[in-house]
Amino acid sequence: MPSANKVTELRRVYDLKITLMGADPHIWRRLQVTSDTTLNKLHQIVLSIMGWSGTHQHRFSIGGKIYGIPAPDNDAGMIGEQDVRLSHVAARPGKRFVYEYDPGDNWRLEVLVEDISALEHETRYPVCTAGARANPPENIGGIFRYFDLLEALRDERHPAHDVMAQWVGRDFDPGFFDLEAANARLARIA
Repeated sequence: MPSANKVTELRRVYDLKITLMGADPHIWRRLQVTSDTTLNKLHQIVLSIMGWSGTHQHRFSIGGKIYGIPAPDNDAGMIGEQDVRLSHVAARPGKRFVYEYDPGDNWRLEVLVEDISALEHETRYPVCTAGARANPPENIGGIFRYFDLLEALRDERHPAHDVMAQWVGRDFDPGFFDLEAANARLARIA
């Protein structure tokens, strides 16, 4: 059996860029996770950095396979994600795969492995290192309804302006990404 030091030496750091597909301008997050992060944990991390609750179904599409939490009666072919490590499905930089959340809203995020490097023992993982633009509100209805929300917020004469501004909060700024808040949420799940 390998020593604890040997196991630590085998762990690597994955630099990931997660981009919300269909968003223009781009909504993205850059983060670092360890190579032993399971897909189930990565799901929790993505929810955390996007500010979503996790009350909806999700899945990963990686190399022609579907990973998630299979339902006993209707997820034929889905592979359980609980024990699948990132290093087993994305072993090299440049690997891309898709994370899908909330089939009703159909949020699709591309996950890109930008780099794999040595573990820095003084760093606490996972950590979000950068990002752009605000998290779309959960349950808005997907990317196109999010565009409708943004249009309503831009125009005070829009019939839905007041309702949408009240729903997301009058201080909602679609151009602002709060890195500190994202890392505070990550710290709660680490």
